[in-house]
Amino acid sequence: MAKEKKSTSKATTPAASAETKKSAAAATAAATPAPEVKEAPKDKKAPKEATAKEKKESGPKPKSKSVVYKEIAEATKLETKQVAAVFEALTEFIKKELSAKGSGVVALPGLMKLQRIDKPATKATKKPNPFKPGEMMEVKAKPKRTYIKMRILKLLKELISK
Repeated sequence: MAKEKKSTSKATTPAASAETKKSAAAATAAATPAPEVKEAPKDKKAPKEATAKEKKESGPKPKSKSVVYKEIAEATKLETKQVAAVFEALTEFIKKELSAKGSGVVALPGLMKLQRIDKPATKATKKPNPFKPGEMMEVKAKPKRTYIKMRILKLLKELISK
């Protein structure tokens, strides 16, 4: 038995030889990696987008003063200037009642109760340190201070809970 040689047939026509040259060029182009294009360095960082959690916590923005005045004016059939005058009068009333000469308590019916709380001055003292038993710590003196405490009344609690 004679060995049979496998012959590879090559195209002899000019069209066939052009096709093989094209396919060979494509194969070498595919094997060679494309030159990398370097991007210019970015000096400015892109602004960070807020995550979904941050967006959720921020919530909707509160309405501006002018929008509040307009909505109240529409609901009460008053002009916005009249509504602004009511708010100014309410502010002055609260200021007068919560001042040192006033009663110290203001109740807006059904909504909230504001109360002035006067804290007396405290002297510097030494007290036991709660974090290191057996040691004494110095507590700084604090000046007299006044703050306002707000309590939500029943009607507003019901409005919020619904």
